[in-house]
Amino acid sequence: APCWNYLFKMMDSGIERNQQVSREEFNRYWETHLSLQITNKDDFSESAEYMQIVLFQHIDADKDGIIKPEEYIAAYAPLFERWDSNSDGLLDEREIWKVK
Repeated sequence: APCWNYLFKMMDSGIERNQQVSREEFNRYWETHLSLQITNKDDFSESAEYMQIVLFQHIDADKDGIIKPEEYIAAYAPLFERWDSNSDGLLDEREIWKVK
């Protein structure tokens, strides 16, 4: 829970700090996270750049040896739905900070 609470707080600072995480903030956070792992600045992450090879293979949905931002975000998308208990497209403090 402390880890997810930290991540949600980081996501909340993406657009507006309001103790809510929109789908846009959620996606932006993961896209930024991917970009931090790209060393050659080509907008893609190759297996040599992404150290966790097992995760790389899982996230590389089309198995082309490159993780595109869409693939990276898609790997984390189910987490948004999991916590969006009222399906309003926002994770608010009642949903986010109750994670245990």
